[in-house]
This record gives sequence, C-alpha cells and structure tokens, in this order.
Amino acid sequence: MQKAFDTASIRRALQHGVNQGYWNIEDLDKIPPGWRDNLQVDRTVFPQGYIGIEHKNLLRDYHPELPEAAPSSRDLASPIKTELPPPKQATIDDDPF
Repeated sequence: MQKAFDTASIRRALQHGVNQGYWNIEDLDKIPPGWRDNLQVDRTVFPQGYIGIEHKNLLRDYHPELPEAAPSSRDLASPIKTELPPPKQATIDDDPF
C-alpha cells in the first residue's frame, strides 16, 4: 500500500508552484500561520505539548546525491579473454579417485 503523502510527490508539487510563480523558496522557509495554530494544544490532553514533525523547507533541505564524474572508459573495458585448453577425454582405464 502506498503512503498518502510521499516526500517525492510533495517536492514535485512545491517545485511546480515555484516554477509557476505561485511562491518562491524563501516563502517556504516561513512557518505558515495554520502551523502555529496547530502547535497550541490543550495541556490537559497533551501534557508535554506538541510532539510531532517540525517545519522545514523540503526544497531547500533537499540535496540529491549526484555522481561526481562519469565512469572512465578504463572502468568499462572488456575483461581479458583467456583460452582454456580443451578438456581431457576420460577413458575407462582412468581412476576417478
């Protein structure tokens, strides 16, 4: 079963909004007002206060791993081919042990 919200699809949606000009990356650094409202929980129900995920800008914090360089042609060289001698024909007189 798939998760309802996976991080990759959220990043794609945020990047699409940046590309369309709906918001910029700096806007995503700010905590939205609704998030602050949700942090104010009833202490009788939640004695330790809000315990959950913290706000972070998924586009700014995302650093995909990129390869440092393309593989060298030496790394992709074909292996050395060696010729094996033809197999010896066994006869009935040969002792297998």
